[in-house]
Amino acid sequence: MLGTSTQEDELEPYIQEDELEPSKQEEELEPYIQEDELEPSKQEDVIEPSKQEDVIEPSKQEDELEPSKQEDVLGTYIHEEELGIEFKELYLTSDNIREFLNRTEIFNIIKTGTFTEKFDNAIYDLLSSYITKILPKYISCFGNAQINGVIYIGVNDFAEITGIPTLNKIDTDKIKYNVIDIIRNNINSELTPEELATKISVEFIPLQCNIDILHNDTEKKLKYFSRKILQYNDQMDKYNTKTQLWLIKYRRYSQKLIKIINIPSIKKELISYIKNSTNPSSIIIQLLEEDEYINIDLENIQNDRLNKDTVFYWLTLFRDKKLKKLQKVKKQIKKTKPILSKIQCPTQILCDLSGLRYMFIKNNVNIKYYYIKISLNLAGMKSHISFFQNNQWKSRTRIMNDDGPSCI
Repeated sequence: MLGTSTQEDELEPYIQEDELEPSKQEEELEPYIQEDELEPSKQEDVIEPSKQEDVIEPSKQEDELEPSKQEDVLGTYIHEEELGIEFKELYLTSDNIREFLNRTEIFNIIKTGTFTEKFDNAIYDLLSSYITKILPKYISCFGNAQINGVIYIGVNDFAEITGIPTLNKIDTDKIKYNVIDIIRNNINSELTPEELATKISVEFIPLQCNIDILHNDTEKKLKYFSRKILQYNDQMDKYNTKTQLWLIKYRRYSQKLIKIINIPSIKKELISYIKNSTNPSSIIIQLLEEDEYINIDLENIQNDRLNKDTVFYWLTLFRDKKLKKLQKVKKQIKKTKPILSKIQCPTQILCDLSGLRYMFIKNNVNIKYYYIKISLNLAGMKSHISFFQNNQWKSRTRIMNDDGPSCI
């Protein structure tokens, strides 16, 4: 897998946002949720074929993926990983998908199982960059271990053939020719790129498809996603309703004092507050009970704050009490905020190609599956091999440990 997005990144466009605080989630789930009503929320290009035609001999493309010549079946298992064998399941990435498909196209592919040309292009684009990413590392691993190695792309860690889908003929020659450019740009060895390339062969192996041995994982994932999102949105709607009511009350008591004292309903609350206090002021009560506009002298507020026979004194006590109570209410409301359990959004579902096999085969008569076998004939290599990755030169070798084969 080349990269993954966080749960927050992927689910944001589908869910309601917290109205007490801006959401930290971003774009992926927007069309499926209610917006926050009160506060806003805050590959590599394929290199042209090399002219070194004698280095990697292109096979006849028409015969390359002829199913009748192969016995491998999609969804079955092959031998386990060994010291000289490495399995790689091809996953798409969210960024890779979004480069080719919009949100509606993504959802339609998952819902209907229709394998589109644009999706086919996204897979081929990822495949080219994926080979560019992994091949230098394993040339170094197997070469420094002085053993022959084989990389299977389209086989998972459990040795299941997960395959790579396509609607069109794969440009196998372009990928094969690209190997020498990968070596030239990413490998440091005493051998020339041309000499090292002669030790590498790439095969595209077609697969027979038997839908009866596959499972419709996508339908279950989409139903689970829909159920969880609807449930979450319902809970968030109730939560947001509470926050809206809270915000209305908070704004009511946090406005300027001159406005608060001249709202009749709040004035009645203030009178009740004074009457129930330990030392009520009859002067202020009488003043407030008169049906007249009340003005507050702001030039003498320091003295008025301490004088219980002033409106300012009682009004500040009343407002402070109301706001403190509302702050406690806010904390209680935040405790009821729903938590979205970890789920796969449509883009993430589409990344998992193996889970889509059943629907693709059922709904696309022209779809074909294959996997790639890259053979590295590096036994007896005496030249140390390093590879370039993440802006630095690295070196690896292949070992067998308790958990199986590994590159260290």
